[in-house]
Amino acid sequence: MKKTLAFAVVTASFVLSSLPVCAVPLGRSNEGMNYLFKDPVLSRITAGAYAGEVNREITFNNSSNENEMNATRVTGYLGISLLEWLNVYGIAGQNKAEIPGMGEADGEAIYGGGISINLLNHFLREPVPMEDAFRLNLGVQVLNTEAQFDSGILDWSEYSGALTISIINHTTGNKYYSPESIALYFGPAFSIIRSDDIEGKNPGGVVGGLEIFFTDSFAVDLRVEFFEQASASAGVNLHF
Repeated sequence: MKKTLAFAVVTASFVLSSLPVCAVPLGRSNEGMNYLFKDPVLSRITAGAYAGEVNREITFNNSSNENEMNATRVTGYLGISLLEWLNVYGIAGQNKAEIPGMGEADGEAIYGGGISINLLNHFLREPVPMEDAFRLNLGVQVLNTEAQFDSGILDWSEYSGALTISIINHTTGNKYYSPESIALYFGPAFSIIRSDDIEGKNPGGVVGGLEIFFTDSFAVDLRVEFFEQASASAGVNLHF
């Protein structure tokens, strides 16, 4: 082990010595007492990241022409729980849109914010073979982005929301090898696309997915939305 560590140190020193000097010594400490903020309470902070594809039918304003808009999207969010059941968050990321006949646009920034509300958690009494509880959640958000096509720039806003019911199964067994809970959720949703140039064809739709809680503070979300066409995304959620 000591020989391996010494070899790693020598190799790292050789590699670093061959690089241009462009870094500033950080002077980090491994002692918690040497930091300005010592173990602050972060239990109200939430964060996460999502990646997926969005497919929507759109119409151009002042025209009856219909078209499809497909976009690949990567976003991250940072939120704070104002109350135990109320979370507000900001979103930022990149959106790359494509419209048949207009080509594929370069990736552009997407940003916005939203609110999520935990409405109801109800434990199911026995006898229930699998499900342990059901939950009711509400969320709304707004996103703003644009796309640079050869024919010009399109910019738009997306207003969306969903009311979902989740069926919860709290797993048994060793938590080192299995998640704590698995939630299957579904419900009605809306998504409104508005701008001076385009708008979404149908704002009403449905949403469904699977959320796996590996711990109380870490979950993986697999999500599908349907507004004329299906869209899918996957993400991770952290609650500090």
